[in-house]
Amino acid sequence: MKPIIALTLLLTCVPFHAVPCIAQILPSHPRLLVTKKKFDFLKKAIADPNQPRFQLIWLSQVKPAADKLVKNGPPPYTPPTSSTDEMLWQRNVGDAMPILAMAYRLTGNQNYLNSAQSFAAASMGYLIWGAGSVDFPNYNGMNLAAAHQLFGLAIIYDWLYDDLPIDFRNQVYQQILNRGNVLFAGATGTAEWAQSFLQNHQWICNTALLAANLAIWGDNNPIGNPITSQLGWEQLALKDFAQTSSLLDPLGPQPLPTIDGASHEGVGYWEYGSRWELVFMDISRDLLGVDFYASNWWKNTANYRIYMSTPANAWIGSSKGVSPNNTVVNRADCWRIGFAGPDYQLFKLAHEYNNGYAQGFALQAEAAKIIVNEDGAPWLNLVWYDPNIQARNISNLSTAIEFKNWGMFSDRTNWSGNEDLLAFYAGPPLGHYVQSLGSGEEKLGRSAGHVHPDANSFSLFGSRWLIRNPGYLNGGTLNGTTLPARHSIYENTLRVNGTSQVRYTSDDAYGTDEFRLNPTLTVVEKSHDLDYLIGNATSAYGIWIGLTRFNRHLIFLKQMKVIILIDDIQLSQPRKLDLDLHPEISAVPDPNVPLSWLSTDSNAILRIQTFDPSVQVTSYDIQVQDESNGGGIEPLPTLTQEQSSASEWQNVTALSWSDNLTSNSNAPIIVKMIFHMAYSPIWAFDINGQTLTVDIFKETAVLK
Repeated sequence: MKPIIALTLLLTCVPFHAVPCIAQILPSHPRLLVTKKKFDFLKKAIADPNQPRFQLIWLSQVKPAADKLVKNGPPPYTPPTSSTDEMLWQRNVGDAMPILAMAYRLTGNQNYLNSAQSFAAASMGYLIWGAGSVDFPNYNGMNLAAAHQLFGLAIIYDWLYDDLPIDFRNQVYQQILNRGNVLFAGATGTAEWAQSFLQNHQWICNTALLAANLAIWGDNNPIGNPITSQLGWEQLALKDFAQTSSLLDPLGPQPLPTIDGASHEGVGYWEYGSRWELVFMDISRDLLGVDFYASNWWKNTANYRIYMSTPANAWIGSSKGVSPNNTVVNRADCWRIGFAGPDYQLFKLAHEYNNGYAQGFALQAEAAKIIVNEDGAPWLNLVWYDPNIQARNISNLSTAIEFKNWGMFSDRTNWSGNEDLLAFYAGPPLGHYVQSLGSGEEKLGRSAGHVHPDANSFSLFGSRWLIRNPGYLNGGTLNGTTLPARHSIYENTLRVNGTSQVRYTSDDAYGTDEFRLNPTLTVVEKSHDLDYLIGNATSAYGIWIGLTRFNRHLIFLKQMKVIILIDDIQLSQPRKLDLDLHPEISAVPDPNVPLSWLSTDSNAILRIQTFDPSVQVTSYDIQVQDESNGGGIEPLPTLTQEQSSASEWQNVTALSWSDNLTSNSNAPIIVKMIFHMAYSPIWAFDINGQTLTVDIFKETAVLK
């Protein structure tokens, strides 16, 4: 098994039981992420006018968050509503503890210490730390609510060791031991995330176990001997993390030119998961001498967050629940804003890899006030910000990037803040490398639980979302029929006989059917004026459907604000075929242009053109439960082109758009098809006086 190469090397080279690094600092506290020397530096830095960045982080992020926690206090215990209630409200209780502990260490203000103890006491008093999940009911204390609180107690114990009353400190110690053993029991195989090496739940829970083990390591146990590695928590966490690393960035010959740093779980879960993974890597390196930073995936992953951001002018006023709420490309289970950060993650990546673009983007995000830190980990900005990294402006980056392992492509017309942005998705659910392992090679559990069946889908932004992703849905209904949370009907792609691409969700473990999936971004040609992309999504559908070809040819004419889609579809027998598009605003027929639909508001006009009058086109809404607004019902505008029964279909769709901010704005271009013969591979279009010729057999697109 290929990932075992990296794991074997790690286990061979690293004497876990010797742990020379931690042996040198025992029995000193603090030691998790921050030492006394670092606290002394930060205490001076937040009061030093020559360190304005640290002052700003303290005054605008950490101190307000700590003061709010002091004022409000911890929430009272609320019993689980069912055996599947994850009790995620408890995550905020765990997150509060490091904020308050940091505030106390930097100021000596007794109110912060008292509040830190209050939150710790409340947490320790909660009867249940998360009751379970939909697929794993009654697994109390074995998931995210437990991980956040266990980590919080570890920080309280370690950072405030000398300031806590001895009896209270002993209580924290015992709670770490007791609750950690429960979480560890889940990690050994009973929790849903135990084999999910590419899922955020495992990363978060294992980070909590590692931190908790090392917080109490070597200290006098109130009821017995000092804790060492005999707990086994840190060993299992390191083995799991090594497995994760080998799947993201395998050692030895690689089947890909680069390991690209992209995430299958979406930008929001990238922010959430990477926060914990980076904490894990810091603790592992600092205290155990195990360094996971020598990774191409981690070196490149800042690009994923940067390129999956929307144009900067769309950020204005963006925050949860505040319009326009448009800061990220919300592919997979993701809101239109991030979940956490991304400033502290990017500061850390900037520091580790001397990445000035990561530093510059983090500062830009902070200045635009689009960071999401109040209930997260703003204290990590103090820990990870490095003033020695020279910030670079992202406008110096290329406008386009291909994430080859994940089959994703992103391009924008420029970095001005007003640019148009295209994102195209044509890769397998867990990336090409994982697919190359083959069924049975790896147990991946529910690693793809947040992935959508969206091969050959895309999204488009220009002044606002024009063609949208569905986002984070809990389900939907159409004509009285209940739809699952993840289905291709929500995506901008093909359905066959109304069915979705193979679903790789938390309902099913990643197994034989999923390992057969290998949609591929086969062609990427990009230039200043034109991008030509081809996605092959044939294998994304069940074998029983009989689909033998689904190639989507997408031509992005960047300066003209035009996209041409040519879908080349073939089946072994005739079936009903639906090509769905989801405009942000419901599309209505244009009375002046045949086979043309308009999606219009005060910000932009989108024109959608079809070219075959025999194809039925319908505009309607799917009612969806949107996770980003608490599961409320919202319409998902849909425009479907339907062939009632066909074994072969070559279909052309044109999209054109323009800003609609003033009455003098130009209308979107009307695309004219000037040449195509039945079953011919060649199309020619007149686009604003220029001719675009596309040959789908030769895979060429020429604009003259």
